[in-house]
Amino acid sequence: MSLIAAITKFVDREIELSKLIEYADRGFYPILYIYGPEGCGKTRLLQELVTRLYGRRDYYTIYVNALTLRGDIRDAIIGSRELIDIARHVASGYSEPLGRLIALLLPRIMKAFVERYGIKNKHVVIAIDDIAKPLGLDTIESYVKNLLDTLEYLLGIGAKSVFIIATTSEGLSRDIILRHSYAHIEAIWNLPREASIELLKQLKAPREKYDEIYRVTGGNPRAIIELYYMNWSIRRWIESAIMRRVKNFLKTLSREEIEQLKDTLDDPDRFQRYTPLLKKTIDYNLVSPIDKPCLGYTPEKNIELGIGDNYAWQLPIYKDIIKQVILHKHT
Repeated sequence: MSLIAAITKFVDREIELSKLIEYADRGFYPILYIYGPEGCGKTRLLQELVTRLYGRRDYYTIYVNALTLRGDIRDAIIGSRELIDIARHVASGYSEPLGRLIALLLPRIMKAFVERYGIKNKHVVIAIDDIAKPLGLDTIESYVKNLLDTLEYLLGIGAKSVFIIATTSEGLSRDIILRHSYAHIEAIWNLPREASIELLKQLKAPREKYDEIYRVTGGNPRAIIELYYMNWSIRRWIESAIMRRVKNFLKTLSREEIEQLKDTLDDPDRFQRYTPLLKKTIDYNLVSPIDKPCLGYTPEKNIELGIGDNYAWQLPIYKDIIKQVILHKHT
């Protein structure tokens, strides 16, 4: 269970969730590949999907967290006891990170499960969370193709429908997947203001700080949770969670790239002029491409929050701190 799920109720993603449930009911082809900012709620969305479908007699569901490093198999999987037992058996004898291993072995796990329990006239939902980082960009193409092969195999042996969904916060993998027809790509974004306020109310944030918190986080649930654990001290959050990351990024830039970065601070769509710089900001998970319309809530262009038509800062505070650091160094 995600940290957000542990301390809050499900917030706002009902539009996205209803679409995913619809895809689960009627099936989806090819693979659905979802990307979005770190901490925007992808994990919570997938877990909510599997939880709501779990227990339906005509469904087989499995959720895999590919980022899980170690522990019991149940730390990496949400699914039936039978599926978990099959996964434990197939994965025995390996020593690599648990979540990555289960993700890679999913085709074998599903085949072994089908051979033992059958799948005829069942809906199958497979959700793999955050796959790009643990698997690596060099293997993401072949992995998504393998998922498509698994989908076609399950349909071929009598599944009523199959829906396979994978997520990532790694924006560079989006461009790799776009080269092929293996997957349909959708974006999800941070929470809109109204939903952010609902989350802040659940966490009993000081009412007088609502606007400021939304302004610096852009409605990112994980950032809001971080502030909750720092007693709503934005200054402390910036110093401990934001500043070091921004400064490490700036150290990688040449003088020319610093000047280019200045040009983007008033409009993130200007990143399109500077391909190497754009790649670096995406690689550092500071900026994301934003394909509109998104799966659910689609943000409008908002320069104050660092949102353009095609690109956006994952958190508005990244833009603000970069501007502050650059201007300080050049005054």
